[in-house]
Amino acid sequence: MWNPIKVLIVDDETLIRQGIKHLIDWEKEGFTIIGEAANGKEALELIEYEQPHIVITDIIMPLMDGKELTKIIKKQFPHIAVVILSSFGEFDYVRSSFQNGVFDYILKPKLEKESFIQIMHKASNHLPQIAEDVKEDQQPVHSYVEQLLEGLVTGFNPELNEEIVKDSLPHSYYYLIGFKIRDFGRDQSVQFVEGIKKKISSALITSFSFIPYKHYFLKSEKETLFALVNINEELSFTSHIKALSIITKEDCRLAISEPFSNLQRLKDVYQQLNRISEQFFFSPERILLFEKEWQSEATQSVTFHLDDFLNQLKQEDFDIAFQDLKTYLDFLLHDPKTNVHEFKSFLNNILFNVIILLKNLEYEVSSLETDKYKYITSIDQANDVTETLEILNDFIKSVSTLSTRKGYNKNIQNLMNYIHSHYMKPLTLTNVAKHFHFNPSYLSNLFATHNKESFIEYLNKIRINEAKKLLRKNGLTIAEISETVGYSDHSYFCKVFKKKTGFSPSKYKKKHLG
Repeated sequence: MWNPIKVLIVDDETLIRQGIKHLIDWEKEGFTIIGEAANGKEALELIEYEQPHIVITDIIMPLMDGKELTKIIKKQFPHIAVVILSSFGEFDYVRSSFQNGVFDYILKPKLEKESFIQIMHKASNHLPQIAEDVKEDQQPVHSYVEQLLEGLVTGFNPELNEEIVKDSLPHSYYYLIGFKIRDFGRDQSVQFVEGIKKKISSALITSFSFIPYKHYFLKSEKETLFALVNINEELSFTSHIKALSIITKEDCRLAISEPFSNLQRLKDVYQQLNRISEQFFFSPERILLFEKEWQSEATQSVTFHLDDFLNQLKQEDFDIAFQDLKTYLDFLLHDPKTNVHEFKSFLNNILFNVIILLKNLEYEVSSLETDKYKYITSIDQANDVTETLEILNDFIKSVSTLSTRKGYNKNIQNLMNYIHSHYMKPLTLTNVAKHFHFNPSYLSNLFATHNKESFIEYLNKIRINEAKKLLRKNGLTIAEISETVGYSDHSYFCKVFKKKTGFSPSKYKKKHLG
């Protein structure tokens, strides 16, 4: 009987865990990843429940390190092979771990596919229980069905024992249900997940009390549990599911597949439903989502131009830059193909780029640099899009309040503030110098020295930025906008606008209003 080698990955760095998961084709090599943990304490919970054959663990981790984890594994689970991940500097530490029964070690800087595969097969060949695991006649029927379903989901396509399948899954139709756990972010323990499973099983009994059915839990995907429901009554299924969603709504939200009759389709249905269940992130108010409601038709492609966004920030056009960002995010939120991980990664990339740019522009960003990992961690841990956008808006608010640059002369800062407040008036170098009781020549040199552009260039930049905001609103005429931002000569305004933006005011307006 098919029986993949079960592997647990333990490392406190998410990127390392992801790198290992995508380093090789695990299914092709005869392995399956049954979970991942960020420290030894989390790993022990998973080991007790999942009973992996091989544990790949880092050495240096919080709460419980790899050395202590290895000691406990070899004492309580001596049949498990332990493979250590280490850097060059940790070799003495690794060598001491071999005394605790470590099978082999892998250097992180030299994590290569072929050598990694060799170590994994070498470890699996030394597992004493593998020979016992493949004895089909010793496997309970329920265990056989669960392993069969896991094999179908992971793509191993094991041979079906028709007699056992017929007895265990006797009905005509299959539905796959994804249970999105609400409080998974606060509690990821095995005990918590098992408690949720028991509640779900009880809720299924209540919801399907008058219908013959069978259900089996499949491998979970982080905060989503999957259950295969085998049933005869296709047409009445929806009403029972709605009853189930009401019973479980405090603990879970439900994603429901379309019915299917061929068990060999399970992998495709599983992958599709896993994508659909992500939509709860973007629709936090929903408690029930049917596959037939999820429209995945191609939408008009919209591209976010990071260089344009950063150039707008360089021009200190914060409002326009963040308005364009929010417009693009609105597109992502309504695109059914949007992936939660990619959405969060995009936002974190924006945060990094904005902070680096502002620092290069000599803004005082020490508070943003201090808080950047707080922002990034908060976005990574956000439960839904509402929470994520609140974090982004808090960051944007912090950026928008930046008004001073390192080493800025107090006089130049007061001057820039004055221009921002009075750009719509007929400002000249002479009358501004008079306002501040400066000689015009001194003021001109002071401004150019500290701002890397002349007084009139800076004034035009502020006025054109304000004009762009107004042109994006379907209200004032171009002539009225010209006068509103401080230009008495309409043709001069058009000339300056095209020089700054590359577009005439009318083309710019058409581009953004359609």
